[in-house]
Amino acid sequence: MELTQYIEGYNPVLLKNALFCYRNKVEMINFPIPDDIRIIDIKTDIRSLFKLEKMLNKPFDKITLKDILLCPCIVKTTMVIKNIYFRYFNMDLVNEIYYWSNRSALEIMNKFKCTEVKANSLAKFNFDNSKYLNRYDPEKPTIYVSKNNVDTRPHLSLDFSIGCIKILGTSDDPIKDLELFYAKNKVRFTAPTIKKIKKAIKRKRFYKDYIDKINSFMRTRKITYGKNKYSFTSAGDDFIYMYYPLRLAYRDDIPGRKWDKELGVVKVNDKWKI
Repeated sequence: MELTQYIEGYNPVLLKNALFCYRNKVEMINFPIPDDIRIIDIKTDIRSLFKLEKMLNKPFDKITLKDILLCPCIVKTTMVIKNIYFRYFNMDLVNEIYYWSNRSALEIMNKFKCTEVKANSLAKFNFDNSKYLNRYDPEKPTIYVSKNNVDTRPHLSLDFSIGCIKILGTSDDPIKDLELFYAKNKVRFTAPTIKKIKKAIKRKRFYKDYIDKINSFMRTRKITYGKNKYSFTSAGDDFIYMYYPLRLAYRDDIPGRKWDKELGVVKVNDKWKI
């Protein structure tokens, strides 16, 4: 199998600049990003390589398979092979993983003097090149649940948020049902997300009445919950899944969707409740 190193549209200079900004804590607000670049995955890859650098005490472009196999901690091989930075700037490591994943555990142990557990794990590893290609597919939709300036398909994030709000308002087991809903939509269900959901569960009545809450916001420019009043920004931050519905009602800038005072979010030219 011929391994893919470079992906069309992803310039090495752009990747190095993004890495520099993250490494040196430089704001990326005005960072020039082409429309078809998946900056969210670039950021994820940067965080992953930082974690591995810290674990191995070595620059990511100098890391070898031996470093990984002899590390006392667990290093997920999949994380390396689907990371664009390892593909672009440490392809030797990717090639090493591919070569030795097609060898026996005994050969791996003899070569690297690693544990049997790690040798077996590598020998059984299924090197799937598509995991890298699919991550950076420009047609792959990305769904967000909070404000994100690089969201090029906000209608998908909006529809997902509405689905989550409905689950929060009606489900007897919202965490379980939301986990299934996330999986169905191929959205990561993380520990921080669960923490926010647990907070939202305590506000179940708010989510059941979200249409009235947003209509009230349109009149007063404030969201009221208990004794507190929230602005557009603070409500979007404090109430998970509320940013996109509020944005639609307030800004009316999400193509294909409109805010209806009775129905909530509706598709343009198709008046049915989502």
